[in-house]
Formats: sequence, structure tokens, C-alpha cells
Amino acid sequence: MTESTAPSSLVSRTALIGSLEVFRVVCQPTDADDAPLRWAIGSMSVRLSGPEEAGVLAPLGLFGDLLTIQDGQLVGATARIMFAPDTTTWDDETPEGLNEITEHFAGWAAHMLWDAASSAARTVVALCGTVGSIALPRATPPHDLILVQAGEN
Repeated sequence: MTESTAPSSLVSRTALIGSLEVFRVVCQPTDADDAPLRWAIGSMSVRLSGPEEAGVLAPLGLFGDLLTIQDGQLVGATARIMFAPDTTTWDDETPEGLNEITEHFAGWAAHMLWDAASSAARTVVALCGTVGSIALPRATPPHDLILVQAGEN
């Protein structure tokens, strides 16, 4: 993972949000030692079924992943956002292109992804019944970037 170079304040970008969803939540007992919160953002390829339309920008995808171990519980959640960028066509089929998307849009999506993932993590902890609560910041913490290495795509 790479340290984010994006400013911690809101980053203004123009994009149309298609969806924001949580697609992984976990709360399970573990014997592992407590681990600090890990919050990281990466990009993923998005393929829609159906014919591509000329002049329509392809959607992009980012995911935010949080993981922590507290009081004998492993807690994690992953949220993703799909969006259409403003006017630029992006390469989401190569590692370099995915990394460029991550570096460019992670700061823009960080708050939305954190709100969705941290809310899901808090909910699953409440439903687990084995741990009282976990310490997650309300404000979006600094994020690392998950960059794709050549050959991993």
C-alpha cells in the first residue's frame, strides 16, 4: 500500500455517482493481537452488460476497505462506489490505469466510502453480540492507497 498524497480536505471533482454500496462486512472472534485501524482505497474495473454507446463515458469503480482487531474481534467492511467521470476517458484495464484512477479519485470518494463502510462495521458489531463496541473515528481518517502491481490485474 502507498501513503495517499491527496489533501485531507474535501477534493472537488465532477462526476455522476451511479451507486454506493457495502459488499463485505465481517465480525468474528480471533486470537490475534489488537491491530490499529487500517483504511485503504483502491480502484477496480467495471464492466456493464449490454452494448457500449458512443460518446458515453465508461463508469469507474473505487472501493474503501477498513479492518481492525479490537478486544478479540476482527471487524472489517468494504464499500464501493461506481461513478461516471466528468469529461475524461480513463483506462481501467491496466495496472497503471487503475493506479492513476486510484490516485486521482481516492480523495474525492474517501468520505462517502468511509461513511458507508464504518456505518456497516458499527452495525455488524452491534449485531454480533460478542463485543460491546469498537473504536472507529466518526471523521474520515487518512487513507492509504491500494495500488495494483503489474501482473496482479
